[in-house]
Amino acid sequence: WKWIAGLVGSLIVLLIGVLYVIVVTYDFNKFKPRIIQAVRDATGRELTLAGDFKVRFGLSPSASVEGVGFQNAPWGSRPEMARIKELEIQVSLLPLIRGEVELKRLILKEPDFLVETDLSGKTNLEFKPAEKAKAEEKKTSDKETLPPLIFDEIRVEKGMLTYRDGKSGKSYKLSIDLLTASIPGGERPVEMNLKGGFNGRGFEVRGTTGSLKTLLSPEKAWPLNLTAKLEGTALEAEGTIKEPLKGRGLDLGVKAEGPSLRKAAEFAGVSGIPDL
Repeated sequence: WKWIAGLVGSLIVLLIGVLYVIVVTYDFNKFKPRIIQAVRDATGRELTLAGDFKVRFGLSPSASVEGVGFQNAPWGSRPEMARIKELEIQVSLLPLIRGEVELKRLILKEPDFLVETDLSGKTNLEFKPAEKAKAEEKKTSDKETLPPLIFDEIRVEKGMLTYRDGKSGKSYKLSIDLLTASIPGGERPVEMNLKGGFNGRGFEVRGTTGSLKTLLSPEKAWPLNLTAKLEGTALEAEGTIKEPLKGRGLDLGVKAEGPSLRKAAEFAGVSGIPDL
């Protein structure tokens, strides 16, 4: 039994060494052109990956890249709709050995997102995918496919989300101290937990929303069930939104509980509410 135990131990050490060599020498940079092309096909816009992928070895290997940017709409107020100081992706080890990439964790450090509308109310969230024929041609010519957007965890650290109304010229900034979420894929709901600030006041939000697939589907209403805490007030919202990217078709039940309705209203930028 000692001889067997020693042999098994040696094989484990050897296996770990082989795995280390595989992960360390794996060229994640070869994914960059495919990722950029896939984003271009899906949205009609350019994705920038300025830095090289840096690989970290472990039970869950990770690769990070600095200087990520996503192009804004041509009429936008700035060239990039999104800027990210550093993006890190963690993958599962065993599928990687088989030559497959299974996404496990996504970390965004100091991202800066801009959502805006023009004078007609058109939003920069409206994309123009490449022609279907070109997408099909690429699919048949490229045997390798990108991994699906499924994550056990998404983590956003020290982020900023700005909304700019093109008609009024007003801007609203949402700071993100920490956002954690899980995207299981398919039709399963997205779970999230957010701590941040709005108009200089801190808040917390947690709950579930519909899947990304439902969010981008015009045929289905996007469900949500969220609880927020702000200025000593607890808010609950449950229901669906028919067109969430345009803010239309709201069918929500909202419940508020706290010492003052005025503080909650002022948080949302509404004035003139009595101190009920």
